[in-house]
Amino acid sequence: QIDDRQPGAADSWRRVGKAWLQANRAIPAERAFRRALQLDPSRHEARLELAELLRLSGRYFELEPLLREL
Repeated sequence: QIDDRQPGAADSWRRVGKAWLQANRAIPAERAFRRALQLDPSRHEARLELAELLRLSGRYFELEPLLREL
């Protein structure tokens, strides 16, 4: 379990998201990437990985606002 109060929690959530994505589990991967961004909106890696997930899912309409924040 990830303690969101600990330093590095955002990166931990990003790594969890990557693991879910590699396991072809898009929904938990998306949740993990979004949690990483909630904890640290400056996490460009998490933003790009979430954008890739959305692109692969055909959810193009969600990409622009997400990428605009880069």
